[in-house]
Amino acid sequence: MLAAKVLIEELINQGVDFFCIAPGSRSTPLAIAIAENEKAENVVHYDERGLGFYGLGHAKALGKPVCVVVTSGTAVANLMPCVIEASLDMVPLIILSADRPTELRDCGSNQTIDQVHIFGRHVRYFIELPSYELTPSQIATGVSQAVYRSKTHLKGPVHINCLFREPLVVDDEGTLPSWTSTSYSVAKTEPEDKELELVVKDLQNEEKGVILLGSLSSIEDASPLYDLAEKLGWPLLASVLSCCRYDQNTIPYFYPLLKDPDFRPDVILQFGERFIGRDLVQYIKTSNAKQYIVVANHPLRQDPDHLVTKRIEMDPVDFAKKAAPKIQRRSSWKNHWEKEVETFPSVLGPFFESLPSATEPGLFFHLAETITLKYSLFIGNSMPIRDAEKFFFPKKKVGQIFANRGASGIDGNIATIAGIAAGSKKGVVAIIGDQTALHDLNSLPLIKESAYPIILIIINNGGGGIFSFLSVRSKTKLLDRYFAASHNLQFQKAAEMFSLPYFSYQENFSTGWLEDMLDKGQSCIVEMTTDRSENYDLHKEIETLFERAGICSQK
Repeated sequence: MLAAKVLIEELINQGVDFFCIAPGSRSTPLAIAIAENEKAENVVHYDERGLGFYGLGHAKALGKPVCVVVTSGTAVANLMPCVIEASLDMVPLIILSADRPTELRDCGSNQTIDQVHIFGRHVRYFIELPSYELTPSQIATGVSQAVYRSKTHLKGPVHINCLFREPLVVDDEGTLPSWTSTSYSVAKTEPEDKELELVVKDLQNEEKGVILLGSLSSIEDASPLYDLAEKLGWPLLASVLSCCRYDQNTIPYFYPLLKDPDFRPDVILQFGERFIGRDLVQYIKTSNAKQYIVVANHPLRQDPDHLVTKRIEMDPVDFAKKAAPKIQRRSSWKNHWEKEVETFPSVLGPFFESLPSATEPGLFFHLAETITLKYSLFIGNSMPIRDAEKFFFPKKKVGQIFANRGASGIDGNIATIAGIAAGSKKGVVAIIGDQTALHDLNSLPLIKESAYPIILIIINNGGGGIFSFLSVRSKTKLLDRYFAASHNLQFQKAAEMFSLPYFSYQENFSTGWLEDMLDKGQSCIVEMTTDRSENYDLHKEIETLFERAGICSQK
């Protein structure tokens, strides 16, 4: 018990004060130490997989490490999906697992598995703390190292495995001792000024360049990026996860232009992470750009087509601040892009309003006009994130936009949404598919218990809609059963089971139902029923719509 209290107190000293707890026996000392510490906030949830994703969402929104506490055995293994997501998306997460002592390992002891390095290379750091052998200072310095490793410039999950012997609870624990604590300062990485000057010189000598913004959700002020784009005179194409689309300096509805050879660049300057879907990836690949420069604040290679010519490990905003004043020559290519896209909204708006019922792409087009800073936005994987990428271009600043795009899985999304609401301390509008919802029904109690309103919109098209857009679509006899996993399930009974208000919606968005939901500000489930086949045809119709309007026809 004393060792557990030292460990929890040191986590709090290091800035980790929110704990996600799954009930268990071997983790009893940790749970008691958290419950009895007045500085520790916590949430308790019975499903370890959901709990891990809740911690992930909380850490994403909070921007600092969150601790997930589980007992021994398969409880630990259930955290693998959230650990992988945290690793690939560079989210600081502290996994605190209880374990059996050494004498109970490899001898058939109940609920004992090999937990040593169970997460392999998916964690930034692993340490084992046999509480019965270590001094308080040894425990504390191990904890401080783990926290530091989770939040350096290569952020990610770490694993602390705690060995506890019985008795796990005693009447007289003794007095909490004193110990030595270690503080760390995080180093800042950036190249020398001379190297930056050479890069800037190359940039300003090019007429046809584009700036791509990947995932930049942690950036509070993106104005330096806009300034750089304006100085260069290059179009700025922002991914939906960049949280930068509301600004007039970015090019809206740019996706139809990506297929036109007249809009292929000679230079690509990318800030942030990977992109969503294949269109922009294909655009980069077919541009045959002379230079492809990536600026990101970590050293990882994220270049699946192996096209990057230069990678700069530096904070994107800091790069823009240093580069913009050095630009002496402005291109006029951005004007070409702006002129082409100015009619896009006037084409899409009337089209979506004319449709008799709600549609998947229409949801995001309408949401761009209604959502405000009052809510954060979470977008599920598969079709929702792809539709958001193409149709969600808000005209004013909105709240942070989140998605689990590290491994792009559909597991744990509902729990992640609840964690985001708790971490950001604001409401969340969340849009996920039916398969994603079915994967995580166990986490609906976290929505019910949220202190902040969560509007969970489930697009139910009776299966995995994205497979209609993949090459397997041609295998019509196999598509529904083996890939779309088609079903006729509805979510009303699930909402009733967890006492959540439920609404079914199929009407056109012009009726104002979404605005009403936002105004009510209560957690609820909204089920929007669509048809997979009709949705595919609709996307093709939108492509034809642009071509008929004479906009960016392929050459």
